[in-house]
Amino acid sequence: MRSFDRCERRVESVVRCSDNWVDRSALVSMPVSRKPRAECPIRPAFARDSAGVNWTKGLLSRHARLANAAPMDLSALIRAGIVVSLALLVMALGMRSAPGDLTYLFGRPRLLIRSLLAMGVLVPLFALLLSALFDLHPAVKIALVSLALSPVPPFLPDKQLKLGNDRGYVYGLFVGAALCSVVTIPASTALLVGHLGVEEHIGAGKVLSLVLITLLFPLLAGVIVRRLWPGAAHWSAALSRAATVLLVVAILPVLFAEWRAIVELLGNGTVLAFALLAVAGVLIGHFLGGPDPEDRSVLALACASRHPAVALAVASSSFPNERLVPAAVLLALLVGALASTPYSLWRKRMHALQAQ
Repeated sequence: MRSFDRCERRVESVVRCSDNWVDRSALVSMPVSRKPRAECPIRPAFARDSAGVNWTKGLLSRHARLANAAPMDLSALIRAGIVVSLALLVMALGMRSAPGDLTYLFGRPRLLIRSLLAMGVLVPLFALLLSALFDLHPAVKIALVSLALSPVPPFLPDKQLKLGNDRGYVYGLFVGAALCSVVTIPASTALLVGHLGVEEHIGAGKVLSLVLITLLFPLLAGVIVRRLWPGAAHWSAALSRAATVLLVVAILPVLFAEWRAIVELLGNGTVLAFALLAVAGVLIGHFLGGPDPEDRSVLALACASRHPAVALAVASSSFPNERLVPAAVLLALLVGALASTPYSLWRKRMHALQAQ
């Protein structure tokens, strides 16, 4: 009886060590070994091990979440840098404006019609012609049409002003093209539904919000700053340089990330198609610019260079499943800048000779 009592006390100690409910009567009826047992340290050790395993798993899961979230945060930071740099470029442009510059083109209806005809009709038609004639990658065709439909980019007016062009037409075309794109882009993409694989057209509200954020609001902010603080024009050049540096820093990671995709798009006349679009834009703008040489230069460069952010918005809305479109847009910008450089140098020399 004494040995049985001792065994029963050992069993009860095991029961006290466990967190699970066990029937005592079942344990009494079980055969119990007569070998002496040490006090049960199993549960406390297991609790410590379990807690360590759970803590380690939680730490690893947190690290995994941070690792997965880091690229997303970096991409969001890059996008914010691009948007801020473009807005600062336009704001610096507004700080150098004079009264009447923004409405310059609306007081010259003939020049306005010729400008809209060149940028909104002839250049997009030529882009459609190139996409039909060349056996291009679908992303390249999308980039051609999307860029041809987009308005003037924020970094172009500063380049046009450096060439000695008419500042009124530079500002007026910048504002007029931005406002008209709110109507022309949705209408054009609606007409293209069913062609080039277009699934749906971009809405006017999305184009308006993008134009307001990247073009019109920063421009008006610069005009207001100039009105409240007349000396702000002296700081506009420094602000423009800082914005340009920020834009380059923000675009370089995107260029490196998309480099393999850009190489993948080469071939089948891709570079030639982008170069032809830029050259055709220069020729169309030059001959429709009218008799004034400065107006010709402004419209030619505007037709050859378009807003990349608007082009990407058009492409993502109309072709949501095409992953190579950003790389195609970057390649088009690079090729277009190189193709239009000889014209810029020629017009700069011509303006210098006329100034003498």
